[in-house]
Amino acid sequence: MWPKPRVWVPRHAEGRPDWFVAVSHEPGVARISDVMERTRAGWRLVASAADTRATPEPLPAIATDAAGYATSLSQDATGLRGTPRQIVRAHLAALRGMREDPRFADGPWTGAAVRFWRAERDRLERAGWRLSLSYIQEGRIRALRTADGAPSCGTPRAPPTRVRPSGRAPW
Repeated sequence: MWPKPRVWVPRHAEGRPDWFVAVSHEPGVARISDVMERTRAGWRLVASAADTRATPEPLPAIATDAAGYATSLSQDATGLRGTPRQIVRAHLAALRGMREDPRFADGPWTGAAVRFWRAERDRLERAGWRLSLSYIQEGRIRALRTADGAPSCGTPRAPPTRVRPSGRAPW
């Protein structure tokens, strides 16, 4: 079992299954982020991500209500720099095309990820190989509001993405 998990549980919203996020960090090994969802057959792991960097990027503070529940956002939530659906689609397109998107502040899951895959593709092509990435949205988009008002969102096959104010082009 991973040590000291941090868990964020959003309130149940009518018509949406219950879900929660759990994050654990074992220094020198990885930080694991899991999304669990209640199904008819019980709780199931629907998304998981591992960050194996020696010093992972700090997690954003998640907004909570007075009872301590995480503030969830629908995939079409308005009043943000972009809806969680727009954010996930733009993020997957940037990764798939290996092109940085100026709407995202630079970070390990945005610009750094694009630069990594672009460098990896170049190395493979020099060795006579071809790299093709497939980033597909599968499943429901899950998003939590961060304490600074930004969304943190992802899908089962997409790494978590957070839009931070950067003064760059709006959605």
